Amino acid sequence: MAAPGTRAEQKRHTRALIVAAGRHAVATRGFSGLVVRELSREAGIVPTAFYRHFESVDALATEIAAGAAEALGALVDDLVAGPGSDPVVDWPGRASAAAVRDPQTWSVLARGLVDTTHADHRVLSA
Repeated sequence: MAAPGTRAEQKRHTRALIVAAGRHAVATRGFSGLVVRELSREAGIVPTAFYRHFESVDALATEIAAGAAEALGALVDDLVAGPGSDPVVDWPGRASAAAVRDPQTWSVLARGLVDTTHADHRVLSA
């Protein structure tokens, strides 16, 4: 991946690094794994730079949860839109295939759905 050139590209790149670090943390440790120092280290930034992109760890958690919820919504849309398909029969295979294509998103979903103490559980469970 080429180094970002403009200031706007650098900001988008840094934000994407933070989100990627956050997704990895949630996928492996749950939402409680979102710790600014650890996220910053993984993203290759100083901890104060995190706050240039996110107001709080909860704001990052909400973005991660919303992305995972969108992936789940896309799967459901695909299931019900298929002509002649039976969502009840087809969902396990399609969910499995989606998890193979993007294991981190599906790990975020699984961890988020069982982490009922985190505020973003409501985003995923809705």
